[in-house]
Order: sequence, then C-alpha cells, then structure tokens
Amino acid sequence: MMLHNHAVVWHHKANSVGAGNVEDDPNFFPRIDEALRHCEAVLILGPGNEKSLLLKHLKESPHSSKPRDLHVSTSDHPSDPEIIALGRHHFRLGEPARL
Repeated sequence: MMLHNHAVVWHHKANSVGAGNVEDDPNFFPRIDEALRHCEAVLILGPGNEKSLLLKHLKESPHSSKPRDLHVSTSDHPSDPEIIALGRHHFRLGEPARL
C-alpha cells in the first residue's frame, strides 16, 4: 500500500516546499554591486523585472562614489554576438576594426 502526503509540495525550480516562492536573498544585489564596484559602465541584460531592481540598487549604491554609466536592455537568451552588439550600441563604441 502506498501513501501519499499531499501537504508537502516541492517546487521543481526553487527546490523548496510550497508554491516555489522563495524569499529574496538580501545579500544578492550587494554582492553584485561589490563585484562591479570598479566598473564605470554596466549593461544589464535579461528578461523579466529583476534587471530593473538591480539597476535601482546600483543607482542608490554607497559604492558608487563616482557616477556609473548604467544601461538596461530586455533580451531573452542573446547570443554572444548579440551581447557584443548591444554593448557597442549602448556605449556608443562603433563597429570593431577589421584586420
């Protein structure tokens, strides 16, 4: 005889009990900010809303003693050439030199 406990549901993405809604890690954005503290220009890519929250965090960061050139672009699984093209566009770098 097999008994099933339907009170516990594991969400396949979050590996957590319940509906899969995991609380935000309060250290996540600060760790990203710390890793980017010496960057003068940042392009945040991706789908969804998290990139806007990260942009807000970076703009309000105490690590940002000098202004950073911050950009956000919505993209879903861009290829490496697409990422490079977006970076060139946002930072006005022009086309690469041909050898």
